[in-house]
Amino acid sequence: MKIGKAKVCIQCDELFTGESCPVCGRDDNWIWLSTWIRVLEPADPPPRYDKVFLEGMEALDKL
Repeated sequence: MKIGKAKVCIQCDELFTGESCPVCGRDDNWIWLSTWIRVLEPADPPPRYDKVFLEGMEALDKL
């Protein structure tokens, strides 16, 4: 998965690349993974972001 094409659903914390979230089906409630890593990654992230952050870091490792 290319980080430039990866999106994070704000509602479900799901990592995806398609047009809409595969879990909730919404196509209007997401943020680019690269933006999330740059802007929303606090020093001590809330627990609900742990899964998305780890998946994002794994995606970065595969580049």
